[in-house]
Amino acid sequence: LDLIERDRNGEDIREKVVAHNQLYLVLSEIWLVAYEEQFQLMGNPQVMVAKVVWDTIMYWSVPGLLFFHGKFPRLGDSPGSLANLFRAWKVHSRVQQFFREWHAVDDRPAEGVFADPYTLLPFIVDLHEGMAAGLEDDELDAQFARNVELLEQVAGQLVTTVVERLREVPELDAEAQIEAWLSERLLTELRAAHERRRGDNPIDDAWVTLGRQSPSMA
Repeated sequence: LDLIERDRNGEDIREKVVAHNQLYLVLSEIWLVAYEEQFQLMGNPQVMVAKVVWDTIMYWSVPGLLFFHGKFPRLGDSPGSLANLFRAWKVHSRVQQFFREWHAVDDRPAEGVFADPYTLLPFIVDLHEGMAAGLEDDELDAQFARNVELLEQVAGQLVTTVVERLREVPELDAEAQIEAWLSERLLTELRAAHERRRGDNPIDDAWVTLGRQSPSMA
């Protein structure tokens, strides 16, 4: 609609067409990676609960926030927010792969436990309401940056918590995968982001552990 209106007003939209196409492809990829090769996770309660929570956080803090504020047609005018979109895409893609890797080393059943994904993290409500906060552009850019920092912290918490929990169950034979995670640069950066921010913004790891403090699922 933005391009149609500009074209009808006589504006040269060729550069904007390229930018809009690129943005569309990025947004498509953000959601494709949430589903591609992920159906295997649906039978794994612990991994799937974490994935549902993560996907919700991602949706409400990135595309939802930008869409409801009409930011997409103007995203090229905010280099910082454009860069943050690519940051979020990079983290989101790696987390989706992480879920598959986690599932491959820990596919235990869960009995006698119920986890409501939408109550495990209270700040999810703030993200939901924030999509319709009616922020001005400067405020929106600042909020979006905070949201991406939150994504990085939550991703780092996911990796840190899963590593700690797997090490408490040595019979799972996950050490090779753990070492691969710990040696990867991006995951190391995310774990560091979690460590830096957890003091000022503590987040309960119950969303990773089916609401339980114990990792054993016993």
